[in-house]
Amino acid sequence: MPNMKNAEKRIRVVAKQKVVNNEYKSSMRTAIKNVEKAVISKDKSKATENLKNAIPLINREMVEKWVEDLIIYKTFNGLYMQKAILASLAERKNQKYRLSTPNEESVGIDGFVGNTPYSIKPYTYKTMNRLSEVIDVKMIFYIKTKTGLKIEVEE
Repeated sequence: MPNMKNAEKRIRVVAKQKVVNNEYKSSMRTAIKNVEKAVISKDKSKATENLKNAIPLINREMVEKWVEDLIIYKTFNGLYMQKAILASLAERKNQKYRLSTPNEESVGIDGFVGNTPYSIKPYTYKTMNRLSEVIDVKMIFYIKTKTGLKIEVEE
């Protein structure tokens, strides 16, 4: 328990701020989920309306966290995973590998083992039927486990 009046006041202020912040974060998440649901259901008018409601809730902190998550965690880790998977497959096939160029990446190719192009996706990609992306190369699916990676290669 605080001994001074200003410490007691600080506890009250922090408690109020916490409630407001939690309400804001909750409403922001709900608004974004509503937009995603409308987009997935292909209801353009509802998606537009939900997006108009969600935009005012977006702030600088949210954007910074999103960019950090995308660049540092998803992109870096994804590239690291791709390189490891291609190296493993190349070693099994006794061939060389290389990562794709930006032009190859734009058509869904993540790398080559020998002269064979591959696209590398997490195993959950198989279950995501809503994706309209069409990739016309061999696929490699992976699952992260406690002991490493489980890899499934299309042949």
